[in-house]
Amino acid sequence: MRLINTVFLLTITFSLFGQEESNDSLPIFVIVDQPTEFPGGQSKFKEYVANNLRHPTKKEKHGKIYVMFVIDTTGQVLTSKTKILRPKNETLSEEIHKLYDTEIIRVVNESPAWIPAQQRGKRVRQQWTLPISF
Repeated sequence: MRLINTVFLLTITFSLFGQEESNDSLPIFVIVDQPTEFPGGQSKFKEYVANNLRHPTKKEKHGKIYVMFVIDTTGQVLTSKTKILRPKNETLSEEIHKLYDTEIIRVVNESPAWIPAQQRGKRVRQQWTLPISF
């Protein structure tokens, strides 16, 4: 009987660990039935960015950076998936680009929980690419 209980306990343990690992392997959707939404919509996300973005230089610089990120099934930003996509802006130095890249990643990763995307009635992870102007 002890052997059966031990095997049963090990099976449950492995199943639980297997589920945690499989969450990271869930597909990431771009197009879904019901897209991820920031609470209050895109205008509130822009407002959130404007209120939280700290310009890393004293001189005001202008530009646009595209940030790609993934919202998971709980509405959280997957920080390991956040990336900057940008064409080289010849008017800004590489040092300024890096400062803004770091700051924009910080703001996106610290954003409040989003409303998760749904596909066929189930919550799914969704990738977003949005422009951030500064």
